[in-house]
Amino acid sequence: ARRLSPSGKRLLASLPAGARGIADAVAALSEYSLLTPADSGTVQVHRLVQAVTVSQMPVRVAAAWRSVAAVLIEQVIPEATDMPDAWPVCAMLLPHARAVLAADSDGMARMARYLGASGNYTAARDLWRTIAGARERSFGPEHPDTLVAKSGLANMTGEAGNPESARSMCRMLLPIADKVLGPEHPKTLRVRANLAGYTGRSGDPVAARNMFAALLPVHERVFGPEHPNTLSVRTNIAGWTGMAGDDLGARNLYRELVPIRQRVLGPD
Repeated sequence: ARRLSPSGKRLLASLPAGARGIADAVAALSEYSLLTPADSGTVQVHRLVQAVTVSQMPVRVAAAWRSVAAVLIEQVIPEATDMPDAWPVCAMLLPHARAVLAADSDGMARMARYLGASGNYTAARDLWRTIAGARERSFGPEHPDTLVAKSGLANMTGEAGNPESARSMCRMLLPIADKVLGPEHPKTLRVRANLAGYTGRSGDPVAARNMFAALLPVHERVFGPEHPNTLSVRTNIAGWTGMAGDDLGARNLYRELVPIRQRVLGPD
C-alpha cells in the first residue's frame, strides 16, 4: 500500500470495521439517499452526489480521502489477475482503480494484466503504455519495475495485432534486461521468449524455433524440466517446428508433451 499522510491514516482508522459497522454506515447513508444498495454487497453512489461531496471538501481532505481510497482499492485487487476467477472482481474494480490509483502503482499493473489475460489487448496495451511512461518518470528507464511495464507493453502490442513492433520492442528491451536483471532472471527470460514468439509471428518460423530451442536448456536449469514456463517453451518448439514445415517432427514433440502437461497442469 502507498504511504499515507497522517491525515490519511486518521481517515483510514475512522472507517467502520467489520460487517456490522459497514452495514450501519450503509443504512445511515441510505436514509439520506446518499447511496443505493446494489446486488452482491455493493453500493452505488450517484455521480452528482459524488461530485457535490468532493467539491465541498477542502483540498487537503479530498487528497487524503483519495489516498485512502487508493490504499483500499489496491488491497482488494487480486494478486493473480490473469486467472479467470479473478476477472469479475477486476471488471468491477477497474473504473475505481483508474480514478484513484497512481499510474506507476502495482495495482494498476495488475489491472493491465487482467485486461490482457481476459483478451482486451488494445486496452491492455494502452494501459501498459501509460504505466511504462509513469514508471520511467518515477523510477528511471532501467528500473526493474519500468522494465516489467515495457515488457508488458511489448507483449500487448503484439497481441493487439502488431508483431513486428513487438519484436522490435523486445529486441531493444533484451540487452537492458540482461544488464539490469541478469541473463537468467525470469523476467529476462520472458522477454527472450516474447522475442522468439514475435519473431515467428513476424514471418520467420525457423528462427523462432531455433530461439525457443536455445531457451529450453536455460529454462530447465532455472525453473526445472516440468515447470509450466519450461513446458510453454517446449510447446512453442513443437508449434514453430510445424510452422517451419516439419509436421511429423511437430506431431512427435506434441505427443511427448501431452501426458506431461496433463500430469502437471491437469487435463482441463
